[in-house]
Amino acid sequence: LQTHFILPFSSWRGAFVLGGLFGILSYFLRKKVTESPEFIKYRLILQQEIVPLKMLYRNHLKPVWQLLSLGAFLASTLAVFAFYMPTYLANFYHFPLSKLMEFNSYTIVIFIIGSLIAGFFDKYFGRGFFLFFVPSFILLMFILFNLYPFLHLQQILFIHIFVLLIVGIVNGRFPVICATFFPVSVRYSGVALVYNISFGIVAGSTQMLLTWLIKLTGIIWLPAIYLSIFGVIAFISLCSITSKKMVVYQ
Repeated sequence: LQTHFILPFSSWRGAFVLGGLFGILSYFLRKKVTESPEFIKYRLILQQEIVPLKMLYRNHLKPVWQLLSLGAFLASTLAVFAFYMPTYLANFYHFPLSKLMEFNSYTIVIFIIGSLIAGFFDKYFGRGFFLFFVPSFILLMFILFNLYPFLHLQQILFIHIFVLLIVGIVNGRFPVICATFFPVSVRYSGVALVYNISFGIVAGSTQMLLTWLIKLTGIIWLPAIYLSIFGVIAFISLCSITSKKMVVYQ
C-alpha cells in the first residue's frame, strides 16, 4: 500500500499536485494585491457590461492584426526550430533521431537565455531591430535549408544554437510588446486572442502542415518558404507600426 501511494507522487503527477497548491496560494496572494489606478478605472468600465471582444473589434482591430502578423511569424519559427526540426532532419536527411532529441532537450535552456537577454537589453529590441531581424531571418532560412545536405550534424547543432538564441530573444520580447498595444480595458482579451491564434493555431498546426506539404510537393526546403510567407506578412505589419508603439521602457 505504501509503494502504491508513493509512486504516483514521485512521477509526473506530482507536478500537477504542486501546480494546484501554487494555484491556491496565488489566489490568496492575488486577493491581497492593491490594484493600480488603471485597473480601478477598468472596474468602472466593467459595470457597463461591454464585452471585451466587441471592444477589440470596434476600437482595436488594427493592433490585433499587427500583433497577429508578428505573432504568427514568431510562433512559426518557434514551432519549426523547437519542435519540428528533429523529425525533419531524421526523416529527410537521416540524421540520428536520438542525437537530435538529446539536443532538443536543451532547447528550453537556450530560450531562457534568449529571454534574459531580451529583458536585460530591452532598449535594443524595438521596431528597428525587428525590421532588421525579419528579412535577415528569411534570408538565413533559405541559405540554411539549402545547406542541410552538405552539413555535418555537429555543424547543424551549432547553427541551431545561434538560431534558437535569436528566436528566444524575439519571442521573449513579444509578450512585453503586446501589453503596449492595448489599453487596460481590453489588454487581457487582446493579448489572449493574439497568443491563442499565434501560438495555439499556427504553432500547433505547423508540424502537421509542413510534413503534408513536403510530401505533396517534394520540396525539401519548403519550411524556408513557409517561414518566409509569415515573415513577409510580419514585415509589412511592422512597417505600419510606429517606433513609439514598440518602446516599452524609456
